[in-house]
Amino acid sequence: MKKTSLSVLIITAFSFSNAIAATATINSTAYQTRAIDTVLDNTDYMASWNAQTSTVTSQDLADFNGVSSPWSASGEFSHLKVNFTTGIKTNTSFLLAPDAGFGGAIYVDGNLIASNTADLWWGFDWNNTSQILAGMVNNLKAGDHTFEGYWAETCCNGGQGLQIVATAATPVPAAAWLFGSAIVTLAGVRSRKKQLG
Repeated sequence: MKKTSLSVLIITAFSFSNAIAATATINSTAYQTRAIDTVLDNTDYMASWNAQTSTVTSQDLADFNGVSSPWSASGEFSHLKVNFTTGIKTNTSFLLAPDAGFGGAIYVDGNLIASNTADLWWGFDWNNTSQILAGMVNNLKAGDHTFEGYWAETCCNGGQGLQIVATAATPVPAAAWLFGSAIVTLAGVRSRKKQLG
């Protein structure tokens, strides 16, 4: 699968105090939907998704922001799976804005980090926090990770979105940042000289 670095889906945030940015790369994004044909258990959305017997429709996406729910007359269950890699230990927040009449839940590496059984509709407003599934994982180790969102809808098509915001877990001292910048600068000069010569 093609890897994309820092797409709209992942926002790498940093300030001067942790100036070496927390790198995050999306490896794959899959959006699945299926009709609700078994009683929905809103105490465990992941298990409830797996208990459905309907056919799963799946599509690979470059970006989930603005994707509409393809709602079916019987009600729809959605599953979003994002495999991503962090280059350093991060504090990472996850904001899923689903069209979810039956609510939903989000998981990171199989662990539940947020759940809400209310009718969720964010109206394209990231500040409408009561309508967004939001969770945080502090000290997320460097390496490969999986974000998963599950939610269910009763009617209508609506736009949806996801933000993953990663910041360095440990502030980087200014001296280390300056030293790192000097190495990057020198490497850039050296590679240009090779191209010229």
